[in-house]
Amino acid sequence: MLDDCIDVGGEMITFKGQLGPQAEFLKKYSISAEKFSQSRLGWDVLSDIFSDYVIKRPQLQPTLNYVREQLGAAAGVHSIKARLKEPEHLIEKIIRKSIDNPDLVFSKDSYRSLVTDLVGIRVLHLFKADWAPVHDFIASQWSLAESPEAKVREGDNPDFIAKFEQRGCKVKKTSAGYRSVHYVIESSPSRERLLVEIQVRTIFEEGWSEVDHLVRYPYGTVSPIVGSFLDVFNRLAGGADEMASFIKALSGEIQELSSKHELAAKQLGKTIDELKIASAEKIKLQTELSALRPSAGEVIGYNANQWLNEMILMLRDDGQNSRLGNEAAGLLGNGLDRIKPPKPRKVGK
Repeated sequence: MLDDCIDVGGEMITFKGQLGPQAEFLKKYSISAEKFSQSRLGWDVLSDIFSDYVIKRPQLQPTLNYVREQLGAAAGVHSIKARLKEPEHLIEKIIRKSIDNPDLVFSKDSYRSLVTDLVGIRVLHLFKADWAPVHDFIASQWSLAESPEAKVREGDNPDFIAKFEQRGCKVKKTSAGYRSVHYVIESSPSRERLLVEIQVRTIFEEGWSEVDHLVRYPYGTVSPIVGSFLDVFNRLAGGADEMASFIKALSGEIQELSSKHELAAKQLGKTIDELKIASAEKIKLQTELSALRPSAGEVIGYNANQWLNEMILMLRDDGQNSRLGNEAAGLLGNGLDRIKPPKPRKVGK
């Protein structure tokens, strides 16, 4: 393949203007000749699309920059990743989409409206509940080209899944795979209507998907053993999301209870001080008050203990990977005894 130079906005850009031999491309992306024939695509059409996209790809950068900057102002956002689709990956996606749906007609004039992720942005958030403000921001800031799709896993929390549906998301349940919410928004920085795909997911889910992609890439399969561990890793990522949300709620509940206990103790202590009784009696009452007051951590201990037990049961209930699930559950089980329900306090007479 020879490098060509083009003038884009006064800037000379070097690119590989030819798609290259069909056989080499199909081998690189693990697409059989039989599968390719099902796409009903001509290599000359794909070559035209490739060359057109290479020329127009730099023009998408301002849209990417604008959408990424706007998303940075949304509540709940931890970090943002963004990219423009690589030309070869575009051709590979067109082939696979055509195989799955032969009715799609791809050409140099139509591909930009049929491929929705030429501009792709990924929004990461810390806690599962942070998704809601990010969703509300996207829905209020841009027009949606289609209904958002929430990808969840079988067995995920039904209450949280219901929140996706309440905000108009289509829920897609899978037996494996990553959890993420996908949006396709419309952006019109010029006369042309451009589509941008936004994915919203937690940091834990991002970590799992990156490892899974690295192990499975490029377009191959993994051994059953590795696949089993990836499946358990997926479950652990989901458990980590639940744990992070629980820790956040636990921290808030402890602070709230501590404040209430402190206020109640101060008010009762003040009442004791104002009682017209002997000083010795006041000291005795204050001592008994301190002994009767459990710490907020002890009160919360009941909830933490129950939650850890539920997590262990979830990890052990994973079908064919029960052995791996038991090993993962053991990691939590080792710390279960550290959280004990409060014992009754004895008050001196």
